[in-house]
Amino acid sequence: MRMSIPGYNVLVQPLTELLERVFAASGGKRTKQAAASVLLADVGWSDVHVECLEKTKAVLGNVVELCHPDPQQRICVFADASEGHWGSVITQVPPDQLQRPFDAQNHQPLMFPSGTFTGAAGRWAIVEKEAYAIVETLVRADYLLHPAAGFNLYTDHCNLKFIFSPTAVVASVPKYTAQKLERWALLLMGYSYVIHDIPGEVNVWADLLSRWGSTLPSICAIKQQPLLISPLRDDKFVWPTFVSIAEAQVAVPDDVLSGMAKSKDAAHLVVLASGQSWFLRLVDDVIWVPAAAAELQLRLCV
Repeated sequence: MRMSIPGYNVLVQPLTELLERVFAASGGKRTKQAAASVLLADVGWSDVHVECLEKTKAVLGNVVELCHPDPQQRICVFADASEGHWGSVITQVPPDQLQRPFDAQNHQPLMFPSGTFTGAAGRWAIVEKEAYAIVETLVRADYLLHPAAGFNLYTDHCNLKFIFSPTAVVASVPKYTAQKLERWALLLMGYSYVIHDIPGEVNVWADLLSRWGSTLPSICAIKQQPLLISPLRDDKFVWPTFVSIAEAQVAVPDDVLSGMAKSKDAAHLVVLASGQSWFLRLVDDVIWVPAAAAELQLRLCV
């Protein structure tokens, strides 16, 4: 089940740490019978663990659907590591799509291995952690990774391309680190693969492990407004009136109005909201609408 959950170790870390305290409180016995004798309240059960448990239940109810391996497709392995955890994604993709950009390839997930760096492993250099993510992925998915055509291995740590010459990775790599990488290189010799180093921003499958099912709060909500076929379909649409035209004319400077004729039609006498009586201004015997009143002009054109 855990192979169907991206970033499983990060998700359940609070519960894993609590379980370790339970085993310690039971005298070091790592059995269900020994753990059953320990009360969770005695080892620090809190709201953090309740929230973690609920998140885990929700994820289990919506696990990623994995695909069956297809020998006609190319297997791809994406591995990545952080300070405390490592994760990888094994996918398959049609061979004719490998030349496309990653976001245009139709990858089908096969497995989501993951793990946590504990003890001395937590103090490893980043090159060791990145290499371990690859090695452990190959070990766990060994039954998948021996196709006749081999597979593609992707990493965002370019130095890992030279893992078969570990002493040349970086001049500052300690001797014990180089020896460790050399041992892992011997293990990788049992596989047929092509390794690619890709920029971190392109390593989307590996980076997706930390973002899959994210519960980060929304910063803003985006709502798409449908384009109206006609303004008449808008519930807020109001036909222009003499009053609205008069209000637009009143807002125009007096020096502009002084050159315009007042209408003598009694129907064009308007009482404004301020109580002022106003005869509509005319231009060439036509009611004048100020150029600044663009919204009013649009409503007149409907």
